Amino acid sequence: MKKVRHSHLVQLLGVCTMELPFFIVTEYMPKGNLLDYIRGQEGRNLDAVTLVYMAQQIASAMAYLEEQGFIHRYVCVHACVCLCVCMHVCVCVCL
Repeated sequence: MKKVRHSHLVQLLGVCTMELPFFIVTEYMPKGNLLDYIRGQEGRNLDAVTLVYMAQQIASAMAYLEEQGFIHRYVCVHACVCLCVCMHVCVCVCL
């Protein structure tokens, strides 16, 4: 999974499985998960065009995963995270 790279996928940096609990290290997404973002102050002001754009980003990531032979079993707003880039919201899917 470390080799999977897409602009709308959260990058897996590493895992620690030496002892329980296991840890997954990913890139930092400062806006948190999509559900909290949409329900928060910033998300309440999103227009329909932006919401459709966010959905397109998620679909793009899922199509890429399918092309790579990966199956994501838990796609929901909790599994999507937000990154603010130049005042635009970029949505990424956690693997």
